[in-house]
Amino acid sequence: MTLAELRTGRKISQATVAEALGIGQMQISRLKKRKNPRLSTMARTVAAMGGHLTMIATFPDQEPVVLIPSQLFNGATRRAKRA
Repeated sequence: MTLAELRTGRKISQATVAEALGIGQMQISRLKKRKNPRLSTMARTVAAMGGHLTMIATFPDQEPVVLIPSQLFNGATRRAKRA
């Protein structure tokens, strides 16, 4: 699922996400066209929608491992809440 699909599925407008991030709506529009957005951008965008981004590493010989880069996600959450 893309960030745009997630946003529309949650019935959140580009303008609402842009306001929460303190950026223009046009930047949110451009974000959906990026092929490889930065992880920090994805974390901030998900936080602006009220969520928390979690990464899961999968390996053929063990159970999935949840990776949470706390420094990245804590900063993303703080920035989204400030806006």
